[in-house]
Amino acid sequence: MSTTLSLPHRSIPLRTYLTRLLWLCIFPLLMLSIWLAYDSVQTLRVGQRQAAEQMTENFASSVDQYLRSRIRGLNMVAISPLLDEPAQWPILYQQAQGYQKSFDGHVVLATADEPMQMLFNTRAPYGNALPPLPRPKGHAAAPAAVLTRQPAVGDSFIGPVAQTLLVAMAVPVLREGRVSHVVLGTFEARQFQERIEQITLPEGWAMTLRDGRGDTIARLAPPGFDAARDVAQTGRFVTPLQSAPWRVELEISRAVQLAPLTSNGGLLLMGLLMATFTGVLGGTVASRRLGRAVASLVDTTHPATRTSASTEISEINDVRGRLDEAAAQQRESEARFRRLFEDAPVAMRLVSRDGRILTWNARFGELFGYTADEIPTMEAWRRLAYPDPVYRAEIEASWKNTVERTDGGKGDINMGEFRPTSKDGTVRTVQIHGILLDDGLLSTFVDVTERREAEDRLRLWVESFEQAQLGQVISDARDNTVIAVNPAFAAERGYQREEMTGMPLSQLFSDNGQAQLREMVQTMTHHSHAAFECEHVRKDGSRFPVLIDLTVLRDADGHPVTRIGYATNMIDRKRAEAEVLLLNATLERRVQERTAELSAANRDLDSFAFTVSHDLRAPLRAMNGYAQVLQQDLAEQLDESARACLNGITSASHRMSGLIDGILVLSRSARDDMTLGPVDLSALAQRRLAELAASEPQRQVTVSVQPGLRVTADPRMMDVVITNLVDNAWKYSSGKPDAEIRVFSHTDADGTWYGVADNGAGFDPARAGHLFQPFHRLHRQDEFPGIGIGLATVQRIVARHGGLIVARSTRGQGATFAFTLEIEPPHATDQA
Repeated sequence: MSTTLSLPHRSIPLRTYLTRLLWLCIFPLLMLSIWLAYDSVQTLRVGQRQAAEQMTENFASSVDQYLRSRIRGLNMVAISPLLDEPAQWPILYQQAQGYQKSFDGHVVLATADEPMQMLFNTRAPYGNALPPLPRPKGHAAAPAAVLTRQPAVGDSFIGPVAQTLLVAMAVPVLREGRVSHVVLGTFEARQFQERIEQITLPEGWAMTLRDGRGDTIARLAPPGFDAARDVAQTGRFVTPLQSAPWRVELEISRAVQLAPLTSNGGLLLMGLLMATFTGVLGGTVASRRLGRAVASLVDTTHPATRTSASTEISEINDVRGRLDEAAAQQRESEARFRRLFEDAPVAMRLVSRDGRILTWNARFGELFGYTADEIPTMEAWRRLAYPDPVYRAEIEASWKNTVERTDGGKGDINMGEFRPTSKDGTVRTVQIHGILLDDGLLSTFVDVTERREAEDRLRLWVESFEQAQLGQVISDARDNTVIAVNPAFAAERGYQREEMTGMPLSQLFSDNGQAQLREMVQTMTHHSHAAFECEHVRKDGSRFPVLIDLTVLRDADGHPVTRIGYATNMIDRKRAEAEVLLLNATLERRVQERTAELSAANRDLDSFAFTVSHDLRAPLRAMNGYAQVLQQDLAEQLDESARACLNGITSASHRMSGLIDGILVLSRSARDDMTLGPVDLSALAQRRLAELAASEPQRQVTVSVQPGLRVTADPRMMDVVITNLVDNAWKYSSGKPDAEIRVFSHTDADGTWYGVADNGAGFDPARAGHLFQPFHRLHRQDEFPGIGIGLATVQRIVARHGGLIVARSTRGQGATFAFTLEIEPPHATDQA
C-alpha cells in the first residue's frame, strides 16, 4: 500500500517534464552564449579604448616632460644674480644664447609691468629696439606667470620677430616678494610636429596636440582623414597636459573601430548558436531514453514497457533497493549523531564549507551566549568573538595556515588555543579542535580558562619564590622537615638549596632554641598565621637573629599540611635599633649645641645689619651733604669738570645707600621669622601698578591682573616679591611705546605658577643663570639703573616658602618670571 501526496496542480507526463527541464537548462546556456558574444565585443572595445587612452597619455606625458625640462632651464636664468644688475645683462644675454643652443628655443627678458616691454630677445642682437610682448588670443604665458607667480605655458601665436607659429612658456623673476621681470622661452611649433611624427599610429587613427583655444599645434593623420565625417563620439579620446592648458586628442575612424568588432562578434555568435542547437538535439534524445527508464520504475499499468525499460537499464531496481536501505541507515545515524552532539559535555559547532554556521550544541550556547541571528556566518562569529581587529587578523591567518597544512582538505585539525569573547563580555581561553567533513567543519571548544589562570598564578608564585631577595621556606607540618627553600634563604644560611631539602627544622636552631621551635610548632597547630623572632644557625655554626612570618595550609579536615615561611634577617634592624638608642641619648645635647650656634650666628647678623644701617650710613650722609653744599654755594665758581665730579659723588653716594638698603633687605629675607596667612597677590600687584602709574603719568601701559590669586604665605615677604617683580616689569618695558604688563597664574604637573610678564627689553637666555645672584645685572647702568639685589631677594623668599622661581625671555621681546609656593592656594583659577 503506497501513500501518495495529493498536489493541487495538474500532473504532466514525464517526457513533457523532461522536455521542459531540458529547455530550462538550455535557456541559461543560450543566454550565457549571447552574453559571451556581447562580452567579447565589449572586451575588444575596451582593449581598443585602453590602447587609445594609453597612447594619448604617453604622448601627453612626453610633452609634459619636454615642457618641464625647458621650464627648469628658464628657472636657471630667472634666479641668476646677473639679472639684478642691468650692466650685467649682456652676460645674461650670452647665457640665454646657451639656453637657445641647448633647447632649440629663444629666450626673451621682459618687464613684469604693462605693457611688458621686451628688454632683449635672442632672436635679435643685444641692444636692438624691441616691441612689447605680443598678447596672443586665449591663454598668454607671461601675464599668467606674473599673476600666479608660477611658471606658465601659453597658447600658440605668431612671433613678432620670427613671424612663425610659436609657443611660449614664462617664468616669473621674484625679488623681495614681488615679480620684477618675466623670462620667456619661445619654441617653434615644428618641434612638437617632429615629436608627434615619431609616433607609429594604427591604420585609421589620428593624433592632434591642441592649445587652450583648441588651435592645432601638431597633428598626425592619414591622408583624406576628416574627423567630422569619419569619427564617432566614442572614437575620440582626450588627455589634458599637466604642465600646460593643452590637450592631446586621438581619433579613430568608424570603419576601423567597428571592423574587428563586427567580424569577431558575428563569428562568435554563430559558433555559440550552432553549439546550442547541437546541445538541444543531443539533450532531447538523451532525455527521451532517460524518461523511458525512469518511467519504467513507476509504471505499473504497462508491464511490457517496464520489462523493456528494465532490460535497457538493469541496475535501476537494485539501485532503488540500496538507496532505500542507505536512507534508513542514514536516518538512524543522523539521529544517533544528533543525540551525541546535543548532549556532549564539550561545546561543538558545525560550519558549512561556504562559511555558514549550521548548528551548535547546548554547551556551545552556554559557553558563549550568542543566538543564531547574531552569528549566522563565520564572519559574524569572528567579528563578535574577536572584536580586536589586529587579533582577528591573526586568528584568520592562523586558520588559513592550519587548513593549508591539512592533507587533502580532510581530517583532524588542531587549530590551537584562542581567547574568544562571550556575549556578556567575558574573555575565555579555549582549545579548538576540528574535523573536516565533506560538507563542512565540526569544531570542539574546550574551556581551559580556569586551568590557564591557575597555571599563571602558579607560575607567578614560582617566579616570585625563585627571584625573591627575601628568604622563603616551605616545610612539612607533619614531620617538621624542609620541603623547599628559595636561593636567598639557602645562601643566607650557607647551604645549597639541594642540601636543605628534607632537612629537619631543628637543624636551623641552636640547642638553646629547640624549646622555642617546639613552642612555634605548637602555636601553629592552632593558628593559621603568626610571626616569631628567633635565632637561626648557619652551616658554619654562626648565629643571627631572624623574624619568621608563618602561614599554615590545611587539608579538608583542617589538619596542618604545609607551612610557608618568610624569613627576614634582623642583623641590620638590631644594629639600627642600637644606633637609634644611642642617637636619642645624644640628640638633646646636640640640639642645644646647634641652637646656641644658630643664636650666635643670628646675633652676628644683627650686629652686621646694625653696623651697615648706622656706621656706614653716617659717612655717606656726610659725603652727600658736603657735595650738596658745594653744588649750592660754589656752583658758579666751579668749572664744568668739577661740577661733573660733584654729580658723580652724589650719584655714587645714592647708589651706595641703595646697596646698603638692598643688603639689609636680602639679610632680613633669609633670617626673619615667617608668619603664614592668606595673601591676595592680585591686590598687591594692582596696588603697586597704581603707584607706578601715578609716579609716571606720561607712560601708556596696558595692565592685566588676573583676579583671585590667593596664596598662604608670609604677607610682608609676598609684598616684597610682588613689588620687585612688578617694578622690574615697569622698568624694563619703559622703552616700549605700547608697553604691556600681565600678572597671571597657570597650573601644570609641577603645581600652580604665579607670574609677571612684560614685553620690554628682555635678556639673553644664555645668561639667565646669573639673574638671581646678588649684585649681578644683565644690563648696563645707563640703560636701566639698579643695584642687582631685587631678584636675589625674591629667590630667597620663594625658597623659604619651599617654592621655585624660573625666568624665560628672548632679547627684545620681554621677559616672564614665574614662581611656585609649597602651600597651594585655597582658591585660584587658571586663566593664563
